[in-house]
Amino acid sequence: MRRLCLLFLLVAQLSWVQVSWAQEPFPLSDEDKKIVEMSRSILQSAVDGSSEFIEPFAPVEQPVSLKHSDEWLIFASSSLGDSSLKQLFKEASATGAIVLFRGIPEGKTLGAAIRDWHTLMVGLDPVPQVRIDPKAFVHWRVTSVPAIFRIEDDKVTASALGVYSKDWLQRQIETGNTGSLGQRGPIHSILEPDLMQVAMQRLQSLDLGALKKKAIERFWSRQTFTDLPKATQYRIRMVDPTIVMKRPLLDANGRTLIPAPTLTTPHTASMLPGIQTKFTWYSMTHTKTKNCHPVSD
Repeated sequence: MRRLCLLFLLVAQLSWVQVSWAQEPFPLSDEDKKIVEMSRSILQSAVDGSSEFIEPFAPVEQPVSLKHSDEWLIFASSSLGDSSLKQLFKEASATGAIVLFRGIPEGKTLGAAIRDWHTLMVGLDPVPQVRIDPKAFVHWRVTSVPAIFRIEDDKVTASALGVYSKDWLQRQIETGNTGSLGQRGPIHSILEPDLMQVAMQRLQSLDLGALKKKAIERFWSRQTFTDLPKATQYRIRMVDPTIVMKRPLLDANGRTLIPAPTLTTPHTASMLPGIQTKFTWYSMTHTKTKNCHPVSD
C-alpha cells in the first residue's frame, strides 16, 4: 500500500506537541524553555487574525514562505462524511489539486486521522496530496466546506463554495467568471478545530517549572552510586599543581608567551600576562584532602 504523504505547514518545533502529550515529559533545560517561549510567540502571531471572518475570500497578509503561487486548493473537513471525502480525494488524485484540512477531529490522534484518510484513498493512483494547513483557512477566510480555489501568484483567480470540481471551476474561468462565485452547492461547517490554536492552548498549559523539577528528580533516581568503605586511618594527600610546558605557547601573531620547557606553579606565579590566580588551601580528615581551588581575578 502506498504511504500517505502529509505536508504539515506548521512551525517545525511544534510537531512534538501533537504526538507526545500522552508520554512522559522530556527534561527541559533553560534553552528548551527559551524555545518554547519563542514557539508561543510565533503561534500567537499566527492566531491573532483567526477571529476575523468579514469578507470571504479576501486574503489576510501572510509570510512569503507560506504563499501559494500556482495551485488548485480544495478545502475539506470530516464533516463532509466518508462518501463525499472519498469522491473529493478521487477528484484531487485525478486533477492534482491539493486537499487542505484545518486540523484533526477532536478525540482522535494524528495517526488515527491519517489512517482514516488513507482508507478512503485506497486504489487511487497517484495518491492525492493532503495538507493540514490551518493558516490557509485563516488566510483565505474559509469557514465552510467544501470550497475550491484557483490561486495564481498568491491571488484568487476564482473560488466557489459547495463544490470541489476543478473542471467546473476551470470552465467558469474560461468563460470569464472569476473572483468569488459564491455558494454553488451544499456546505458544511468545519468539524476540526484549528490545529494552531490547539497547539497554542497546550503550550500555555505547560508548567515548565514542574517539568524541570520532575526531570531533576528522574535524573537522580536513575543514578548508580558507589558506596566507599569507611576510612580506617588518617592520611594527608598532597597535590602538586606544577605545570610543565612541553611546547611553547604562542599568541595569534606567533609571538612566544610561554617558552618550553617552563615549569610554573599557579599559586606562586601567573602563567599568562594579566591573569592572576589565587589558591586557597583546605585541610580535610579522611576524605578530606589538601586541595587547591583556583580563583581567577
